[in-house]
Amino acid sequence: MEAYGKVVKFVNDDRWRSAFIVLAIIFLIHYLMMEGMLESFSQGSDPTVDITLYYKDDCPSCPPVFYHWAKLVSNLRADGRILPRAVDCGDPINAAECARQNPNGLVPTLVKRQISGRSHVFSGNHHHANYYDFANRDY
Repeated sequence: MEAYGKVVKFVNDDRWRSAFIVLAIIFLIHYLMMEGMLESFSQGSDPTVDITLYYKDDCPSCPPVFYHWAKLVSNLRADGRILPRAVDCGDPINAAECARQNPNGLVPTLVKRQISGRSHVFSGNHHHANYYDFANRDY
């Protein structure tokens, strides 16, 4: 009976109750961040630039580019300032966007659009390091 009294006294102590509540809140925030539900909280702001890969499934030059694109996307998602997009120009649903937004009509093409409305087309060796430099360069 004496042990039961000590447990009740321990549970009723305000310091332990406060510590438990703080730990529960920390755990909840950590869980939500890991599940991606607090992306804006963890990234800090909305993207100010979008970078789009225009491609076609039947393009023989596109598969090697996909590897480097995937590496770029994983780096950009951690950053949060740049929104990566991929558009299949072989899909009829995307035909209008490809005709309007892909300036040279060729695939694969990487186009960067800034919030100001300016756009730039990537030219260079298709490698994720070059993509990352292109995405982060100010024009």
